[in-house]
Amino acid sequence: MTEEKKRRLITALKVGAVVLLVFLIAILTYQTVKKISYNKRIKNLEAEITRYERLIEEGKSEYELRELKEWIEAEARELGYVFKNADEELG
Repeated sequence: MTEEKKRRLITALKVGAVVLLVFLIAILTYQTVKKISYNKRIKNLEAEITRYERLIEEGKSEYELRELKEWIEAEARELGYVFKNADEELG
């Protein structure tokens, strides 16, 4: 090989290496951005799950409260229902 061909080959290899390096850096950057995006989405979904779990627990306690006979009687009186006898209770 002549000196000119060697120089062209070395230059082509350098250019190829630089292009490959830029391509790999672009891929790593894209993956990092995607990972950050997914982590943020996971964090938001976990917060939403926690919120819904809290709402479920609050709903259970409210449901249990409304099942109590005293609450039912108080709501009935508040709505204007009266019992036949003043001492009469539900059930």
